[in-house]
Amino acid sequence: MVLSARTIIAFQFGDIKKMIIVGEPGEPRPLTINDIKNVVRAKFGIVNFVLLNKELDYVIPDEDLLQYLGLMTRFCNFVIEVREVPLDNGVHELLAPNVPSPAATN
Repeated sequence: MVLSARTIIAFQFGDIKKMIIVGEPGEPRPLTINDIKNVVRAKFGIVNFVLLNKELDYVIPDEDLLQYLGLMTRFCNFVIEVREVPLDNGVHELLAPNVPSPAATN
């Protein structure tokens, strides 16, 4: 599934909700994961974060993000939660809380 430029996605960070257009108008190329993450960084002013399905409290892995968004943007009330995580293995702990981080096993 390919997301085209000018896709509108609803994001929430804390109490702030924003409808964000990702991609430049008239840009004839598919969106990348970096396009989406750069827009989130710019709009919310955070650097390290994960994207979650707010209803299920499910972290959306980067490798599945574009396909997931392509399916979910068809629903009008779908919101992706942006959750800031610490720079030191915060993402690893959020994705797999019971698995030791690579740094802890060395």
